[in-house]
Amino acid sequence: MSSYKTPKDVVVMAVNASLVKTSYSTPRLAVLGFLAGAYISVGGVLMQVVTGGMTGQDDGTKKLVAGAVFPVGLIGVLLAGGELFTGNTAIMIPSLLSRRITVGDVARSWGLSWVCNFVGAVFVAYFMAYEAGLFEHEPYKHAVISLAVKKMSHGWGEAFLRGVGCNWLVCLAVWLSMAANDVVGKVFGIWFPTMAFVAIGYEHCIANMYFCTLGLMLGADKTFFGDFLWKNLIPVTLGNIFGGSILVGGVYWYVYLYDPAQGLKKLKTESDEEQGHEVGHSVSLRDFSEVDGNNHKDKEIPFQHNGSGNYSQTYADRSDSAPRRYVLQSNNSLFQAKQFSEVDGACHGSKPIH
Repeated sequence: MSSYKTPKDVVVMAVNASLVKTSYSTPRLAVLGFLAGAYISVGGVLMQVVTGGMTGQDDGTKKLVAGAVFPVGLIGVLLAGGELFTGNTAIMIPSLLSRRITVGDVARSWGLSWVCNFVGAVFVAYFMAYEAGLFEHEPYKHAVISLAVKKMSHGWGEAFLRGVGCNWLVCLAVWLSMAANDVVGKVFGIWFPTMAFVAIGYEHCIANMYFCTLGLMLGADKTFFGDFLWKNLIPVTLGNIFGGSILVGGVYWYVYLYDPAQGLKKLKTESDEEQGHEVGHSVSLRDFSEVDGNNHKDKEIPFQHNGSGNYSQTYADRSDSAPRRYVLQSNNSLFQAKQFSEVDGACHGSKPIH
């Protein structure tokens, strides 16, 4: 088995992942969003604890050290689980452009994850940093306030472009994580691009929810609405959306899933092509694991077909009459299926096929 997936397989996996995300209930999405915001903020806490006392070091060394420790937050999101707004800007786009999900699905995912990420970030800033007294003494307090003031002093264009660069790299980290088949590979895939955006000085809207609010709590001479929201969070969020949705999700959809002659390419993985599987405009079920998000090419997906039968090569498509119901496609026929859960090994008729 290869230690990584091909670029095209990663895009198909992103389509599968977005279908899972759209099926989340609001409470589940809210909790996962809170966790993602908290994990990213913990990376920020670690970065400031490690670099806050490096008063005698040159800027280059401090930036490199900051970049080296910050990725722990994104590693937590992608390996332990979390709904991160910035990652979702890329993940949802191939599925949207392939007409697997709607604009409403994307708006719900982005909106809820952004708000809940904010809650998680403020929670960590207030309880885990401010109330915990981590930065109440110098030189740490000065370092925290200086960073927050710097972030809230950018012009709109500068903040937007720094947001573009940041999420281009963050979503590349998400892509590389999906490409790897083992934990070590995922960690390295996440670490390098994330380290790069921090060391370069790009702007991440969720991280800034932590950095800027903590700076304001500690007495930064800036305002919440005028300086933080207007001068930083809004342009950085828009830049993050552009970097993730256009430069990662949109570009890779165009390269691997779009055919100018046919409109949409058939959604099949490299392994499907090698084995000659014709799947039409559909997403491969046999490869996707709801447990670990990896491809398992020998996984059989049980489903009801005239009362019996386990099939390993089955494909999912949306039903036009019920957008949130899924059907299985086999030999050019459509069959109603029950969702097989790898978590509890049971079939669930009310759950969608991913």
